[in-house]
Amino acid sequence: MKQLFILACSVLFSYNVMAQEQEQLKGYLLTGSVDGKIEITMFLTTEPHPCEPKLVYQGIYKYNKMQAKGDNWLLLNIDYNDNEQFIMAEERFTGVLILKKENGGFSGIWMHPNGTTQKKVELKEKKLTENDKKKYIDVLDKVNYNFRDC
Repeated sequence: MKQLFILACSVLFSYNVMAQEQEQLKGYLLTGSVDGKIEITMFLTTEPHPCEPKLVYQGIYKYNKMQAKGDNWLLLNIDYNDNEQFIMAEERFTGVLILKKENGGFSGIWMHPNGTTQKKVELKEKKLTENDKKKYIDVLDKVNYNFRDC
C-alpha cells in the first residue's frame, strides 16, 4: 500500500511539473518579409531562464516560397539586450537577423555573412491557437534535433 501511495504521488508530481513547464513555455508566430518582397514565417518560444531573471528564446524561421522543396526551417541562435534589441544568427551562419521588438512584432535587418549585403525585415505577430503552438513546438524540436544531434 505504501508503494502504491508513493507511486501515485510520483505520478502526480511529474504531471504537475510537466504542466507547469508547458504553462511557462510561450509561443509566438510572426509573419512578414525580407526586403519587402520575400515572405517569411518565424516561430519563437520563451521560457524563464533557470538561473537569471530573464527569458530564454528559441526560434526557427523559413522563407515561405521554399515550401515547394519541403519545410526548410532555419534554426536561430538568439540573444537580446535590455533595449529589446535581438540578434538571431542562423545555425551554420548563413545569415543574421538584427531586430528590435516593437509594435506587436519586430523590425530590423537581415545581413549576409559578407557583412555588406543587408535587407530590411518586418515581422508582425499573428494569433496562435494552442493546437498550432503544439505543432510549431514539434517543428522546432525536429529542427533542433536535425541541426544539433549527432
